[in-house]
Amino acid sequence: MFGIDANTQSVIGYNAVMTFAYFAELAGKELTGAKMLAALEGGKAYMDIFNSPPSKFSGTNHLANTITQVQQVKNGRWVVIKDGLAF
Repeated sequence: MFGIDANTQSVIGYNAVMTFAYFAELAGKELTGAKMLAALEGGKAYMDIFNSPPSKFSGTNHLANTITQVQQVKNGRWVVIKDGLAF
């Protein structure tokens, strides 16, 4: 869109907004803090457009995920280089 590749910060920002939007939509139109918390802790996972590990919360896990992966752009597409890296 802007004639340059997205940098790391823009990808992280995009994913943060899209993750919030996903769970806000699950919470419903009359969004409250309690409904947002219930949606976050409801156990559904959000999958981003980069095929990253799913972001999933619960009542006892607010980390979203504890695994990551290394990806690289090849021929204009994100390709997983290493998956299942725990931290």
